[in-house]
Amino acid sequence: MTILNRNFQSPWGDLLVVGPFLCPGDLIEFKRDVYSHWGVYIDCKCEDNKKIRLVVHVTGRDMPDSSPVSIRTSSPFTVKAEVTCDSIETVAAGKPFRINNVRDSQYTPAPCMEVVERALSKLGKPGYSILMKNCEHFATWCRYGSTHSEQSKAVKAAGITVLGALVGGPLGAVAGFVVGTVGQQLVDGFWNKAANRLGITW
Repeated sequence: MTILNRNFQSPWGDLLVVGPFLCPGDLIEFKRDVYSHWGVYIDCKCEDNKKIRLVVHVTGRDMPDSSPVSIRTSSPFTVKAEVTCDSIETVAAGKPFRINNVRDSQYTPAPCMEVVERALSKLGKPGYSILMKNCEHFATWCRYGSTHSEQSKAVKAAGITVLGALVGGPLGAVAGFVVGTVGQQLVDGFWNKAANRLGITW
C-alpha cells in the first residue's frame, strides 16, 4: 500500500517548479481569479518525444480555460460538465498550480494507484454542483473516499449570512454568519442529506 507525498504541499508554480514533486494520486490545486480548481494527477505519457503530465478533473468543455464554473450557465448551482483527462498545462491555462495533499492530516489517503483508479473510473461521467458536486469534491473523493470542499462551505456560509441579512437586517446577518461558521457541521449535514435524496454522489 504505497501512499506518496503524504501531507505534502508544494510551492505555487509551473511545471518547472512543481513537476519534480509530482506523484500519481496527488491532488492538484489550480489557481483561478476568485476560486481554486482541483484535479487528480494520474501520471505522464510520452508523445512526440515530449512528456505530457495528465490530470483528471471536472470541467465544462464549452467553458474558457477549462473553468469548472461559467457565468453563462442558467443557474449558479448547476452546469453541464463532466470528468475529463487533460494535460496539466491545459488545465492550468498559464496560471500557477500546486500539489495540495494537506488534508492527509485529517483524512486517511488511499494508496496512490487506488486514487488513480477512482479518478479514471469516472471519466466521461456528467454532473456538477457548486455546493454538492464540484471539482474539489471529486478530487477529495478520489484520494480519501469521501467528499470535502472548503469552497462549498464558504458558499453555504455566505448564503446563510445573506439570507439572515435579508430576513433580519444586521442582527440577522450576524446570526447567519454564526450559523454559517460555528454551525457548519449542521449545515453540511443538511446539504449531504439533500445530495443523497437527489442522488448526487460520485
